[in-house]
Amino acid sequence: MNITCNKCKKELTHEETVCMDCNTTCDTTEVKVHEENTNDCTNNFKSGQEFSISETEWLELKALLEKRYSEIASLLRYNKTRDKSIQELSSELQKYREGFAYIALKPFIMALILFREECQKSIRDAKEHGIDDEKAKKYIGYLELDFEEMLSNLGLEKNEKNIILNKKPLPDLSSKILPNVTEKTEDIYIDESEISVNSKPINSLTELVELIEKNDNHIKRILNDKVTSDLIINEYIKLSSRTDAEHYYALAVPVINDIYSLFDKIIRRVKDIKGEFTENYFLIQSETAEEIHRILTKLGTNIETLDSVFDVKKHKIIKTVEIDDESLDKAIAKVYSDCYMYDEKIIYQSKVDIYKFNINK
Repeated sequence: MNITCNKCKKELTHEETVCMDCNTTCDTTEVKVHEENTNDCTNNFKSGQEFSISETEWLELKALLEKRYSEIASLLRYNKTRDKSIQELSSELQKYREGFAYIALKPFIMALILFREECQKSIRDAKEHGIDDEKAKKYIGYLELDFEEMLSNLGLEKNEKNIILNKKPLPDLSSKILPNVTEKTEDIYIDESEISVNSKPINSLTELVELIEKNDNHIKRILNDKVTSDLIINEYIKLSSRTDAEHYYALAVPVINDIYSLFDKIIRRVKDIKGEFTENYFLIQSETAEEIHRILTKLGTNIETLDSVFDVKKHKIIKTVEIDDESLDKAIAKVYSDCYMYDEKIIYQSKVDIYKFNINK
């Protein structure tokens, strides 16, 4: 780097500190510092030569990074799909936790309970208020119509060949075969911890590329395992649905046959009545209630008539009757319906009136 005299501006060499023309001493310290800094930069650049990256190498590195982020995005999408599949499978399993048999039979059980209670109410009302032959004849006809309405509400109808449930003929259980269970699949082990940040220092582009490629391979394997696990879960969901259908019909067909058998009896009984309508009215209502009791018991329903002390779980209060006798407080004054239980769970409370002690009565 050229320097000049501070006074006469004559060019001097690096070794000259005194200008020979004007006899002036010149300061070259700044120039030496600049040269030292320049030398340091040159040396640093040389020591870092291995990190220099060509345009081709940058494009290669960019492609690897884009590929990795794309696979990570796919991994996240598969995780979301897997969560949805697991939720669906959980819903299927929930049926069995809650009692699949009751879920399948509940519409039939509840319809039969309501019809039985209506029969018993009709008997109580007729005894309490009285009934003549004309009304009894009319009410006997209503019994058949009410039963038809119950069948319709259950989605049931019948033609010459089949019983129809929800627009589909009931299957012949003797010819039904349960679907084959899917072949056993090898257990899947997924170690997502293999994808990790490298703790060792990277000293070259080659080491950086090797690390990215290593993690790429781990991501690919995990993605493949995720896909496989999703397929297995989906197969179990499909199998569960098919098996559910088989189990449903195995439970529903017998009770539907019993219901239609009862309906046929009611139709025959109504046709056979030629007179004494009042007596036959009580008889046919009582027989229907007893037959429904038999069907419900066959389905596993426990029926209790509770007429002693009020039970908050088993009773539903219709009204309270105030009394001045404290010993009768909370005792049952009148029973309107029975209590129905399935698998030790109350599914229909007994409707009652209860006594309530009032000191000012």
